Parts: sequence; C-alpha cells; structure tokens
Amino acid sequence: MTDTLRAVEAPKTSPQDRQGVIESVEQLTIALVAISARGTPGELREQLMALVKQVTSTLEVGHDESVPPEERSMLILVVKRTTSTLRMICDPKTPPKLRGHLIAIVLQGNDALKRSHGSNKWRWAMMPMSSSADIIQGYKSPRTQQKELAQPDGEQEELAETTHRVSSMVQKVNDPRTSEADKAKATKDAKAETARMREQQEEVAATQDQPKDPLGKAAETCTNAIFDSTVEHDLSEGLKDLTPKRWNSEGVKDFWKSKEQGDESLDVLAQLRNDESTHASFEITSLIIKLAEILPEKDLVANLGMGSLYCQKTAAYLDELGVTAGSWLANSGEE
Repeated sequence: MTDTLRAVEAPKTSPQDRQGVIESVEQLTIALVAISARGTPGELREQLMALVKQVTSTLEVGHDESVPPEERSMLILVVKRTTSTLRMICDPKTPPKLRGHLIAIVLQGNDALKRSHGSNKWRWAMMPMSSSADIIQGYKSPRTQQKELAQPDGEQEELAETTHRVSSMVQKVNDPRTSEADKAKATKDAKAETARMREQQEEVAATQDQPKDPLGKAAETCTNAIFDSTVEHDLSEGLKDLTPKRWNSEGVKDFWKSKEQGDESLDVLAQLRNDESTHASFEITSLIIKLAEILPEKDLVANLGMGSLYCQKTAAYLDELGVTAGSWLANSGEE
C-alpha cells in the first residue's frame, strides 16, 4: 500500500485517480484494524487478510504505465467503491449472509479487474457492480429511513446477492484456466445478471428519500459523481461549448471536481494535458443540461449509484425554474 501511495504522488497522476487510491487505502485501514482486533472471529480475520492482499495487488495495476489512462481510472473507481463496503463488512451488526456477499464482491471484482488490467471491455459489468456496492452501503430502510444492518430489507440483500453472482461470472471469464466454451457461457450469463442487477438498483434507488440539499450543493455532488465515473473523452466532447477556449486548445486530462458557488454556478477544477491545474466558473443550468446529454437517465443509477439521487434532485430544482435536464426526472419519484 505504501508503494502504491508513493506511485500516485507522481505529477502525471490525475488528481481524481490519486484521490481514489488514497480513499481506497483509507478503507483498507479499517480492515487492518479489524484484523488486529482481539474480538475479530478467526474466519473473518482470514477473509479480511485475503481481501487486503487482493485489493492491494489490484491497485498496483492502477499505477502500471502500460494500462491506458481511462482504463486505469475505471479500475481505481471500482476499487474505491467496492472497498467502501469494508465498514459494513467489519461491523459486527452486519448479517453474516450480507457480509458474505460483500466480501465476495470485493474479492471477485478486484480479481477480475486485476486479471483484465481494468479493460474497458468489461465496463458494462464493472461500473454497475461498483454502483451496487455504493447503493448497498448507503442504503436506508424506506420504513425507518435508518441504515439497516441488523435486519436489512429484502431489496438490499437481493441486490447484494445478484451483484455477487455478477462478480463471480466476470471473475470466471477473466480466469485463464476457464475454457473458451465456459467463458462464452459465463459472459452470456453475466450480461443477463447485470441487466437484472440494474433493474434492482433502480428499484432500490426509487425507495430512497431525495436529498435535502439546496440547488448548489446538489449540483456539486451530482457533477462530482459524473466527473468520477465518466470517460474523460466523453466529458471533453460534451462540455467543449462551455469550457474556456484555452482548456479546449490544450486539452483536458481530468475534470476533477466542482465546488458550489451559491445556487447559480460551480467552480470546476481540472487538470490539463500539460499537467497544469486550473479552474473556471460554470453556470449550473448550462452545465447540468450538458451533463444530462452525456449521461442519460437509463444509465444514471448504474453509473453513479447513490450519486444519481443528487442529479435527480438537481433536475427537480431546475424543473421548477422551467429548465429540463434531459430525462433525469423520468424515474425519480419527484412530483
């Protein structure tokens, strides 16, 4: 982990990738604390040790210069999201069945990422799988609006089980010991289960309360989630009418994050291809309209997880102003 942290300190590493690795390592420390704790059951300790080794090994691929930047970013994002479940995994109140699914998702998902070197050919499964992890760990019971660990709702556990199946199939396809015939079958099955998983994600997200944040904060969270999960080329092309001319002429390497400036604009931070860090103010209305074109409603939950709720909330605010943000309100539950 120390070597990985040193590697991402290089100036050529995008701020987003660097932050993703740092957050992943912070999550791994939760597992390390549990491993050293006297009260941790032996079986869980062994599982956590295997998990730490697997994730650390996967992160090493994340700073392999032979891996294309966009594939490296996807790998780091999936690692970050899956390791975010470590707090639930280590929580003694988490039901054993749910914990088992989560451990498998982390282990199998990271193994598949490592073996495929984060190949974007698996983006269709990896991104929704990581969104499941985000949804599961951020889930609140629609009955009590409290996080349910001791007695999770059926929808939460069913999503974890389906995501476990997807991670298992993708791992099998990327295992060199799997025959070509078995790989073909596992790929077909993975696509069917991924479609089912996406449907379950939509159902679970629909039961969650919309955020209470004001427009500026909701737009910030929504924008950051999209910056985190969307291919940089798509962002550069989709936002070129809004970005400063110098950004377009130099080329944007990384749309890193945004910061609210009231309810009218966001300060967008970016790294250009010459590794210069810069920022500019973007009007919220114009930016969100463009982002809604880049990421349609059908992919919102599967790509953003719980972040999708903030995009829907932002769209609801803009709708009140007579502005339409693509199809983001289609399944939001907003009146």
